[in-house]
Formats: sequence, structure tokens, C-alpha cells
Amino acid sequence: MGELLRRLRKGAGLTGKELAQRARVAQPTISRMETGRLLPTPETVERVSAALQLDKAGRGELDALLIRLRDEVSRLKGGLAGREAANAARLRSAQRVVSFQPAMILTLLQTAEYARLALAFGRDVDEEDAAKAAAVRVEAQAVLFESGREFSFGCTTLATRPRRSSSSRV
Repeated sequence: MGELLRRLRKGAGLTGKELAQRARVAQPTISRMETGRLLPTPETVERVSAALQLDKAGRGELDALLIRLRDEVSRLKGGLAGREAANAARLRSAQRVVSFQPAMILTLLQTAEYARLALAFGRDVDEEDAAKAAAVRVEAQAVLFESGREFSFGCTTLATRPRRSSSSRV
């Protein structure tokens, strides 16, 4: 959102202070929106859109992004399962995914049980939330089979090597 807003502001030849004055909002509001530290209200977006004199397409792009961000924030408030849903939404919107995880099986390649354990490891989490989050993570793996996507995975041998007990011989 911030990147789009900055691009639109610069395209209009305005400084942050000038945009704030035209939109009748505080200058720090514009700055925080552009740096991603503030998710604006629909009213603020309306004021900024009017100040930028956006055409229908520009306003539509801004509105669509605001809706997507509000949805993601809502998911993030939903515990582990919400966070996994937000990650899955980002994954679905990507054409190319590059992932490196040095000490774990890559999230797109995890089994449901491994995902549940990985999500709960070292945390005091609700088991039901961890199970739901694991289900969302495994469901997101469907993108692996969609055409037009590119995946690059990297992992260390530690992630794939079976764990040995202290009594095992090498």
C-alpha cells in the first residue's frame, strides 16, 4: 500500500506535506501510510484519493489493495491459523517463490503432522489452533500443482537428515 501511495503521490508531483494539506490529514499520517506503519481508514483513503485526483482505475487499485490488506490483518489476528491463511494468500498471489529454510523441512513440502509440530514447537499454543494452522499450511501446497508458477527451494542437509539418538552410531 505504501509503495503504491508513494508512487501515486510522486506521479502527482506532490510532497508528503502537500498531499497531507490537500487531503486534510496530518503529514505524519501520510508518512506512516507510505512506510507501511499505518493501515488507513476508508475515509482517509477517500481523502487521499480526492487530493491526488485519482481516476477510476487509480482509485480502484487503491481500494482493492486496502481490502486485501484489511483481510490479511484480520487473518493475522486469528492466531496461528490466521497467520498461515495470510501466508497462503501471499503465496497464491505470487508467480515466483524462492524459499530457504536451514533447519526445517520447507513449509510447502511439510506433512500435516510435521507442520503441526513445527508450528507448536517452543510455543505455548492451543493445540486446536496449531492443528488448524497445519491444515491451512498443507492446503496451501495446492499451488505447487498450478501452472505458470516457479518454485526454487533450498535447504541444508540438517533439515532432511533423520535425527539420531545419542546412542546411535554413525
